[in-house]
Amino acid sequence: MCADNTEITRRMPVWAALSEFYVDTQLTAQDFDAIASKLVDSGYTLLQVKDIDKYEVRPLLFTNLLSAAGVWSGFDAEWLATNCTRIYYKRNNFFHKLKCQLIFPLTKRMTADCWDEIETRMPSGNN
Repeated sequence: MCADNTEITRRMPVWAALSEFYVDTQLTAQDFDAIASKLVDSGYTLLQVKDIDKYEVRPLLFTNLLSAAGVWSGFDAEWLATNCTRIYYKRNNFFHKLKCQLIFPLTKRMTADCWDEIETRMPSGNN
């Protein structure tokens, strides 16, 4: 369990950074710089961060981009951490993975521009 707590603590800034993709506002170059910096500081590779998004963040937040009355100012940090932690513990569950595999192609375009921006800001050796 200690390893899980350490992993969750390590993921929290990544969850917070990735949640910015799902806030219904236009991100600036400075926003992308800050997000990329947090992702690099996490020590995860680009592929690992994309996996965290696909299986932990996107399933929780993608509906915000579909809602006219969605969150615009950012997600509550405690709410985000609690719910991403819950999803983290079921990320290897067959049904959760299936759900993520089904929603990913439908939602991929929602954050495609964000990922393009992040990929240009992360070191090429961080794949």
